[in-house]
Amino acid sequence: MKWQYNQKSVFMTLLLSFVIILLFPIMFESFLYKKMETAIKDKTDRSNLALLKQASDVLDHEMQQVTSLSAHISFHPKLSYILRQPSNQEEQGISEYYSFMKDIQQYSLSNTFIYDYSIYLPEKNITLSPTIKTDSETFYKYIYRYQGMDFKEWRNALLEDNASPHYVPTHTVLEGVSGARKQMISYIQPLPYGETKKPKGYLTILINEQKVQNILQTLEWANQGSIFVLDEQNNVLTSSGEKQDVEKLNLSFNERVGVQQQKINQEDMMISYVVSNQTKWKYVSIIPKSVVMQEVNTIKTLAISLLVICLAGGLIACFILARHHYIPVRDLVESILKNVNRIGGLKTNEYHIIQESLHHSWDTERKLRDSLTSQTPKVRENFFIRLLNGFVDTSSVNQESLDFMEVRFLGDEFLVMVVEIEENDTGYLEKSEKDWAITRFMISNICHELINQNHHGYVVELGQKRLGVLINDNKLEQAQSFTPIIQRLKDLLKERFGIFISVGIGTNFKGLNQVVNSYREAVQALNYRMIKGNNRIIFFNETNENAHDYYYPTEIELQLMNCIKIADYEQVETILDNVFRENFLLRRISMSMGKCLFFNMMSTHVKILNDMKINHQNVFSEEQDPVQELLACETVEEIHQKIKLIYKKLCEELKEKRSDHSENLLQRIIDYIYQHYADPMMSLTTIAEEMKITPQYLSSFFKKQQGENLTEFIAKIRINAAKKYLEETTLTISQIAKRIGYTNDIGLIRMFKKREGITPGKYRANLKKAQNENEV
Repeated sequence: MKWQYNQKSVFMTLLLSFVIILLFPIMFESFLYKKMETAIKDKTDRSNLALLKQASDVLDHEMQQVTSLSAHISFHPKLSYILRQPSNQEEQGISEYYSFMKDIQQYSLSNTFIYDYSIYLPEKNITLSPTIKTDSETFYKYIYRYQGMDFKEWRNALLEDNASPHYVPTHTVLEGVSGARKQMISYIQPLPYGETKKPKGYLTILINEQKVQNILQTLEWANQGSIFVLDEQNNVLTSSGEKQDVEKLNLSFNERVGVQQQKINQEDMMISYVVSNQTKWKYVSIIPKSVVMQEVNTIKTLAISLLVICLAGGLIACFILARHHYIPVRDLVESILKNVNRIGGLKTNEYHIIQESLHHSWDTERKLRDSLTSQTPKVRENFFIRLLNGFVDTSSVNQESLDFMEVRFLGDEFLVMVVEIEENDTGYLEKSEKDWAITRFMISNICHELINQNHHGYVVELGQKRLGVLINDNKLEQAQSFTPIIQRLKDLLKERFGIFISVGIGTNFKGLNQVVNSYREAVQALNYRMIKGNNRIIFFNETNENAHDYYYPTEIELQLMNCIKIADYEQVETILDNVFRENFLLRRISMSMGKCLFFNMMSTHVKILNDMKINHQNVFSEEQDPVQELLACETVEEIHQKIKLIYKKLCEELKEKRSDHSENLLQRIIDYIYQHYADPMMSLTTIAEEMKITPQYLSSFFKKQQGENLTEFIAKIRINAAKKYLEETTLTISQIAKRIGYTNDIGLIRMFKKREGITPGKYRANLKKAQNENEV
């Protein structure tokens, strides 16, 4: 058999080394070229920006004369007089019009940009120019009109934008009857000057677009690219290219000057712009990149050609030198391979053949053994975690795999315990992972030592604060027999390290596949500490629950709400204690039902806040959240005490507001009774509905505030009314009964005799007798 190896490994290494050395100057040359290209591009950009800035300055100067002319005309006193005149006095001020026209004829049009100007008065339908005064329609039709727009369209467009002076982009203006075409940029100035709401007139100055184009054509790139002039609102005033080109750009004009590169119609373009400080116009130059980079591309072509020639010659030289140095190495390797063949050489490359032929076999074996040995604890820990969670196919577990993990089972009975590290105030446990790891290590070692004194077990970490203990034996005792061992563990951790733990213990199961059931029971027992409290040993058989619903009927909730509304905290505390005792001491509800109970009781708290219209911040601080405080509690007793504290604060808040509210409510109840005591349908329920409170609360509130029952108070008012009728009228007892709210005389007689000791008839007879005696 011929040993296979890479016969060109050293040769390729040498060749690559020489090639890399060759690439260094090439890379350096490429870097210099890139810098040169950047420098030329920057120089070109600066030159283009300078030209744009120059054109901007020239046009700004010319536009300044436009605004100057606008100001002279706008502030002319005769124009102000004309604008103030009502439209019906036009003929009286005709001399003022011609005087004003004569004055504005004197304004020199030395600025060749300004072609002409006129004033449009919409209310009077008059247009003035230095040479003519006529109605606006005639002026528009025979002097200057905009191509594609009739007079109404032109007038509406002018009136729509009347807020401030503005420029209208280039438009074709037809001059005179012959309709000579002129490309004009229009400057519109509302009159009077500064009027922004309802101008009385408009000054229109026509600017010869060709003059602007002549300046733009002086730019170096004007004939090879496009130049655009945009106003402050980015409308294209004039351009030397297609308007669509600038609309495709994504320019923000955040800076006064800028240069960008974008694609337009699949062609790279260099975009330069300058924003005028005076007019806020934007001067945008769009030039094909190929034009800008023409000089650079020429140099680039020459550089690439030289680079290809140098690279080809260099590669040939590299190959010759690499082969020259490789021949001695090749001869040496072939000599070594003969000896390797005799001692059982192996497939490798030339570069490492000696080292691999001597050390490969035993190094590989040693590393494999070391790796397996170092990973055994992690493999074992992973096995136990998967076993506890039921992810191990126990039928595939054999003695060989157990020996590999150094696991030994003494029998087929298993029991699982779960240890939870409790939070404490000793300051021992920090939040860092290092302290948690040290704590778990200590507990694991101590637990392993105590368990294995008389039993056989393994300890595995299940989380940051939780460990699992798997106990195995041929015949295990009952779970309660491990109490002394666990208690000893708790005492050692508490006395020596200040660590508190809770332990949940499952029941014994037979078979490796039943370990998951014992583990689940242990977890359930541990979770039951929410009811039994922290720092305890809890067995699964103690968690059996004999109720699957909780005790908190509607009448108890109403009673609780009524007691809170009258701020009777003693009664509130009694009700809460009774609910707690009924559910957790007598009925032993499940933890899930317990959570539902507590959240239901907190919903009662929210109902009271809504019913009484109490702001949450009046009872609790902004940082205090009762729901979050309940969720932070670890035991049922803590939650119970926290709920009592919450209701105590609520009662205290209601007690402060009780005096004024109670007096108002009591007075409303009494007024209502006096107004409706004659209604036989009036009762505790109807009054409660009118006051928007419960009958139970109404009864207890009235008794507490008035010192007598509500029914007795109503009866007293009705009896007093009956006495007046008996004294002042001759109505029968039955008639009086119906007038004071009784359906018949029987009810009146019974109540009258109960309160007065005699019947109504006897009371009337006694009154008459007393009157007769007085008369005698």
